[in-house]
Amino acid sequence: MASTSNPQDTQIQQVRISGFKRIRNTLDVDLSRPLTILVGDNGVGKTTILEAIHLALTGLYRGESIRRALSQTLFNSENVGSFLEAAAKHNLIVLPCITIEVFLSGGDVHVTELFSGAVNSTHLKRCGFTFSISFDDDYRAELADMISSESLSSLPIEYYEIKWMTFADAPVMPRKLPIRSIMMNPTGEWLGGRADERATRILVDSLSERQQMSLAQDARMVYDQWNGMKSLKAASVSLPKVGIAGMSDIDLAADSGTVDSWKRSVVVRLNAIPYAHIGAGSQSMLQASLALTKQRPDKPVVLLFEEPENHLSHSNLNKLICSIVDGADRRKIVITTHSSFVANTLGLENLQVVGGDPTPACSSLTNLSGATFDFFRKLPGYDTLRLILSRAAILVEGPSDELIVKLAYRQNHGKLPIQDGIDVISVGSGFLRFLELADSIYKPVLVLTDNDGKPDTLEEKYAQYRDCRYVKICYVKTVFQPDDPEEFDKDKKLNWNTLEAELLRKNGLDSINAWLDKSYSSNVRLLNYMEHHKTETALALFDAGSDVSIPDYINEGLTWLARQR
Repeated sequence: MASTSNPQDTQIQQVRISGFKRIRNTLDVDLSRPLTILVGDNGVGKTTILEAIHLALTGLYRGESIRRALSQTLFNSENVGSFLEAAAKHNLIVLPCITIEVFLSGGDVHVTELFSGAVNSTHLKRCGFTFSISFDDDYRAELADMISSESLSSLPIEYYEIKWMTFADAPVMPRKLPIRSIMMNPTGEWLGGRADERATRILVDSLSERQQMSLAQDARMVYDQWNGMKSLKAASVSLPKVGIAGMSDIDLAADSGTVDSWKRSVVVRLNAIPYAHIGAGSQSMLQASLALTKQRPDKPVVLLFEEPENHLSHSNLNKLICSIVDGADRRKIVITTHSSFVANTLGLENLQVVGGDPTPACSSLTNLSGATFDFFRKLPGYDTLRLILSRAAILVEGPSDELIVKLAYRQNHGKLPIQDGIDVISVGSGFLRFLELADSIYKPVLVLTDNDGKPDTLEEKYAQYRDCRYVKICYVKTVFQPDDPEEFDKDKKLNWNTLEAELLRKNGLDSINAWLDKSYSSNVRLLNYMEHHKTETALALFDAGSDVSIPDYINEGLTWLARQR
């Protein structure tokens, strides 16, 4: 995705997160590209990263001001546990805190001067700011008295303060930050009993400051007009008298409320239908289309999309992805996804894998060749993320190979490979592309393939992975000649060096005939059937279960894979 941002715009380059939810130690997230795709298993911290970015740039957590939404659950549970354990012994140690550093680049001279300094974790002069939620030291003596006199069972968040400080160690308010963010969460804060209110607030907050001021002024004028109308005055006259000496009469008035209360009086509609009453897919498309509008924002924006594939049909998802690929003026985009289509189409060069236990880490695919990036982009149906998100993977040529490998694994371990986090993936002829991807993220991968009568060719093809500790290539080293004394296959079309041929040699004519409910009189005739009915053969053998003898090269590979834990 080409960037259309002005080089003079302030751009977010990196965030460093610590102490926030499951992120205990410092987590670095590189946001230097126009598009960043975060992938990882459920619960590894992808959403936490989006929430941290949005919190630092807006002061909002799940649609609420952080000052109202602050709770113990936002702090890393291990840090909280360590503090409470020490407090039980009447010790006052460093209290849990949340720190989110935002590193910036570009911008005009005013922004650079205001936000540049060395008060950051790098101790180098950089442009940016730090958002923090930390204990207010003015209350340290009070906390010490509390710990000495009672047992704490929760974090005393009433003593915490929320601050934004530039790297020049100067305070700054969120609305004065040179960049902001919009959070698109189709299954989260936009849903629920207050969907209309939340959707309206988030969308209205995406408007420019001048537009919001204009709406607030119009709303105030409407309230003022209502207060001057005859009906409201007549209703006030009709109210009962208080009847207490010294108390004035009561009346009714339209409440103009706070500076933001007008936002509760408007609702987002699509085709005249309130937001909460349209379908989830339409809600997703509405959020995305408004966020990606070509209208130039008043300041640079980071768009945060959480799993945009949710609730969308393939055609609508394709429309959304096309919008993202087109880019948006003065916007950077960060996406979390479990969709291979999304990741492949938007480009694996933009992908960062979030993983690690107990603390997440982000790693990008920096070692892939341009040809491999292009390969996956042109073949969006390939299950790229199945490989990335699995604990380990077994690569095979086709669906029938999948079934036999799953049967072999079940014989060895009493369960299917997916139950151990191992994915069996049919890759056709794309073995080398998947191996390059696996090698770049140190993913254990077992390749099980036919030799097709050319083991020397395979040896040469996979030579670069011969000494790779994460990759194992297994195939039959012997070349078998046709077993066709009656010359049934006169044109030599049958391949005697495939998985089907190896299964026939390993189990014999009678056993294969019995499992397939056939009565072929020779190996060549039975192999001819097996080659032309690969899936039916694999299904029958899978159902036969433990009676099937598995070829040695498959068991050899599974033994290697069992050691990659």
